[in-house]
Amino acid sequence: MYISNDTVFLGITSMNFLKIIVIGALLGASSVHAALIDNGAPDAQSGVTIANAKTGADDFVLSRLENTLLGGSFWTLESDPTSWDGTLEIRFYDDAGGNPGNGTPTPVQTVMLHSADISRTQTAAGISLGLFTGLVEYRNVFTFTTPVDLIGGHYWMALYMQGDLNNNNPEIFWETTGSQHYFAAAQSSRAVPPLAWNNVYHPSGPTDLAFTLSFDIPEPVPAVLMLAGVAAMMAGRRKKAA
Repeated sequence: MYISNDTVFLGITSMNFLKIIVIGALLGASSVHAALIDNGAPDAQSGVTIANAKTGADDFVLSRLENTLLGGSFWTLESDPTSWDGTLEIRFYDDAGGNPGNGTPTPVQTVMLHSADISRTQTAAGISLGLFTGLVEYRNVFTFTTPVDLIGGHYWMALYMQGDLNNNNPEIFWETTGSQHYFAAAQSSRAVPPLAWNNVYHPSGPTDLAFTLSFDIPEPVPAVLMLAGVAAMMAGRRKKAA
């Protein structure tokens, strides 16, 4: 059915109605949706210490030019879950040939989270495996209070969970996963920057660490909608000129 520029629908001319549809479509098309980096599920086999003045890290890749990290999760094996003081420090480093930065690197981003930003769920108890026998497994889900913006690239995420040092220095291990990606895991004997990464495990060594990261991806505006918007505006201008 043909509709002229003067046709009125619900008190709105057809041309204005078309513009409303196009603008609404463009606004909707410019929204974002969440995506997920999944480094693998926990395997209850091993882990790296992320408490008692030790920091662990694992690497990941962001393939898009612009990325807004919203939060994520990781799994821990703990000797005394009640002794964690509720502070989690997350640092992001550039990759430098399979290491978290060069020498004693400076983080590109540092985020300090507290217990209100982290949901902890016990997922297993009584692990029976050598050094880790009797440890309790927890899933830790965190949300960034302020989104973390990173450009595309290869990064390392380092975690440090401060333990209550008056309670026998509890053991907190960032749990490994049966999967392997990129350069696996790293550990430092220091808790605060500058860090000297004294152990970096490459794919031939221990497996990666179990974690996820969620981030926003902008939805592209379809070319057909952009052309429709331009056509609607040009038609409106021609009508006014006439």
